[in-house]
Amino acid sequence: MLALLLVLVAAWPSSAGAQQGRGRAPSPGALAQASRDLALRHYLQGLLSEYSGDLEGAIEEVSRAFAADPTGADLALKLADLSLQAGNPSSALEYARRASALGEATGRSRLIAGSALASMGRVPEAMSEFERAAEADSGNVEAWLALGRAREEQEDIEGAAVALRRARTLDPERTEIAWRLAGIEARLGRLAAADSLLDEVEQVQPGLPGIAVTRGWIADREGRFADAARAYERHLEQFPGDVRVRRQLLQTYARLDDPDKALAQAKELAEQAPGDLDIARLLIALHLRGGRNDEAVETARTLREATPGQIEAGAFAINVIGFAGSEAEARKEADRLTKEAARDYRAWIVAAETWASHEAEKGPEKEVERRYTEAERVMPDSTSAQVALARSYTRTNRHERAARMLEGALAREPQNGPLWLESAFALERQKKLPDAEAAARKALALEPRNAQALNFLGYLFADANMKLDEAEPLIRRALEIDPQNPYYIDSLGWTLFRLGRLEDARAELERALDLSGGDPEIHAHLGDVLLALGRTAEAKVQYEKGLQLDPTSDALNRKLESLR
Repeated sequence: MLALLLVLVAAWPSSAGAQQGRGRAPSPGALAQASRDLALRHYLQGLLSEYSGDLEGAIEEVSRAFAADPTGADLALKLADLSLQAGNPSSALEYARRASALGEATGRSRLIAGSALASMGRVPEAMSEFERAAEADSGNVEAWLALGRAREEQEDIEGAAVALRRARTLDPERTEIAWRLAGIEARLGRLAAADSLLDEVEQVQPGLPGIAVTRGWIADREGRFADAARAYERHLEQFPGDVRVRRQLLQTYARLDDPDKALAQAKELAEQAPGDLDIARLLIALHLRGGRNDEAVETARTLREATPGQIEAGAFAINVIGFAGSEAEARKEADRLTKEAARDYRAWIVAAETWASHEAEKGPEKEVERRYTEAERVMPDSTSAQVALARSYTRTNRHERAARMLEGALAREPQNGPLWLESAFALERQKKLPDAEAAARKALALEPRNAQALNFLGYLFADANMKLDEAEPLIRRALEIDPQNPYYIDSLGWTLFRLGRLEDARAELERALDLSGGDPEIHAHLGDVLLALGRTAEAKVQYEKGLQLDPTSDALNRKLESLR
C-alpha cells in the first residue's frame, strides 16, 4: 500500500499545468478538474502520512485537499477521523458535522460525531448520534457497540443490552462485545446468560482481567458464596492491589462465617488504607466478635490519627474507644475533635453525646449542656442541621428539645415530607405512637411514593402489633419501589410473624440477612421466629450473631439470658 501511494503521488499529472504549457488559458471545467486533481494529490499524501504514523502531517495534507475541494464529504469525514485519532474531539465534531451537511449518509459521520461528544463528556448528545448512525446503517457493528456503551454510562441498562445484543449478532466472534454484554446481563439479573458469555470469553482470552471478579459477583448474587470467594481469590492473585475486590472478598468471608480469613483480609486492607472508615468498621467488628477489645481500640486509635477533623470517622472511633476502652480517653478524643473542627456543629454533637454516655447513671451533666450550647451556636441555619441536632437530642433522651427543634423546622417548611417523617421517628422513640402515626401519614400525604415513610408506618404497626391489616400492604408498596432493600424485607418478615405466618416470616428474614450481610435487629427478629417455631438452638445462634455485631444490645443480651 505504501509503495502504491508513493507511485500515485509522484506520477499524478496536473491538468491545469498541461493546459498552460500549451499557451492557452484554462477553461472553467479544466480549473475544476485541476482542483479535484490537487485535492486528490493532497489526500493521497495525507494517507501516506497517516500510514507512516504522522497524524499532524496527515491532517495538514487532508486539510489542503479539503481547501481545494470543499464539497468533498469524504474529505471532511477523513479530517474528522484524523482529528479524533489525534485527540482533538472539538475539531472531529466540527468536521463530522460538515460531512453530514455535505451529504455523507452512511452513518460514519454520526459515529465519529458521537465518539467526539462522548470523549468530551457529552454522553446524552453522543447517544443521539450513535442512534442515528445505527439507523443509517443497521449493519454497523461499531455503531451498536458505541450505543451500548453510551446507554450503559447513562444507566439505561435494558437499552444497553438491546444495543449490545445487536452488535453481538453482527459480530459473534468479537470478544469485547461478549465481555461487555456479560456484565450487562449480570446487572439485569440474567446470571445464566452472563455466565455462558463469560465461558465464551474465557475460551478465547483465559487471562482477561476482570473475568474472575465478574464470575465472583455473579456467584455472590446467586448466593454461592464459596464460589464467589474462590473467584475473588483468583482475581487477587493477578491483581493483589485491587482494594475494591479485596473488600468484596472480605464481605464474602463474613457471609461464609469464616472469621479467620475475614480478619486476615481486613488487616491487610487496613494496612493499605488506615483511614478507610468502612474497612475500620469491619476490622473492629471482627476484633470485638473475637473478644479482642484491646485490638479493637487500637484500630480505632489508628483511624482517629489517620482522619483528623473528619466527623464520621472520628465519631465511630470515639464510640469504640468509649465502649471497649476508656470513657476518659473517649471524652478526651471527642474534645480533640472539637478543636480540629471547631466550626463544625457536628463535632460538638459528638462531644456532647460522648460526655452524655453515662449520664443516666450520674444525672444531667453541665459538660453535656455546654457542648450542646456550642453546637447550637455554630450550627448553620439549615433544616439538615436542625434535624441532626434533634436526632442527637433524642439519642441523649432530651425528647422535648428534639420536639421543639423539629417543630421549628416544620414551621418554616410545612410541606417538607421528609421532615414530617423525621418528626415521626422522634415521636416513635418517645413511645408517642398515635402522634408518630399522624406525622408519618402527613409525610405520605405529601409524598405518596416515599418508600421510607411507607416502611416506617408499616413497621410501626407491626412492632406495636396493631393495624396489621394495613401494615403488610404498606410494606409491600415500599418493596415495589425498592425491592432489594433488606430493611424493608425485614419489616415484611416481622409483619408476617405478627400475623402468625411463621414459615413465610422465616423465609423473608433469611433473605433480608443475605442481602444485608448481617444486622443485629434482623438476627433478633429471625431468632424470635425460630423460637416460635420451636427451634430453640437455632434461635440462640441468631441472638449470638446479633450480639457479635452489636455487643452493647441490652435486648439481645436479655433474649440470650432467657434461654440459659
